Amino acid sequence: PYTFCLHISINGSPHTYRNLKVGGDCVVGLPGRDIVRETWFTALPLPRGISEAEVAGLHTFPSRFVQAPGIVECSVNFECTVEFKKDYHTHGIFFLRVIGASIDDEVLSLDREAVIRRYPTYEVDDAPNRFGGSIERLGVMGEIIECPQFPLAPKAGWYQSFERWMRDLAEEKYLD
Repeated sequence: PYTFCLHISINGSPHTYRNLKVGGDCVVGLPGRDIVRETWFTALPLPRGISEAEVAGLHTFPSRFVQAPGIVECSVNFECTVEFKKDYHTHGIFFLRVIGASIDDEVLSLDREAVIRRYPTYEVDDAPNRFGGSIERLGVMGEIIECPQFPLAPKAGWYQSFERWMRDLAEEKYLD
């Protein structure tokens, strides 16, 4: 069966890590280049009960085979069950078995090159920012796409706590 292997940062993506650690299913949505910025918002450590998808401006739809919803803005959504999970130092390793999928008709008509250009293909590096944090960058066929910087993320990097981000915004007079 088609299987994914994901490595999820324990501290950098605490909600995703926790959900995979305790949950039996999930949906892996493939974001296109057009929503890379929104995907960084989904990784922010927001308080429990606040929807990362809603904060990012993304919309969900019910899945057919798992409880977790798919993302409308992702042309491809894989419905998966967690088959294996293990912690290795700073990351959790998860094997996900695909049991269902949805794909937009438009994607089916694209040639291979168009599909590759549409989706981020790899993490490039973490570039330091001026606040002492780092900015994770993705590569797409040579183009580098950076994640949001302050004020759209904490000064020290997007992986910092929600409380830290709110404090940074208050210090810079974005909030009172």
